[in-house]
Amino acid sequence: MNKQVNFGHILGLLSVFVIPLLIWGINVERRFEHVIINTKDINTVTGIILSNQKRIQDNHDEVMTGLHIIELQVKDKKDRD
Repeated sequence: MNKQVNFGHILGLLSVFVIPLLIWGINVERRFEHVIINTKDINTVTGIILSNQKRIQDNHDEVMTGLHIIELQVKDKKDRD
């Protein structure tokens, strides 16, 4: 029995082990790139949400101050009558 390695054996090993390993590695790298992009997008959206929450809180405080002034004016008017 002859135990020489020929080109067919090498192609067989490549097709069974190396090629699927390369394909898997490329897919993993693509997923990592998507994770990095998604992380940046999430951070951007989080910053926008936080700035909107601060703006909404400021607007709420301003409206409540205005309502308090109106309430005081109504009480003063009722007290005069």
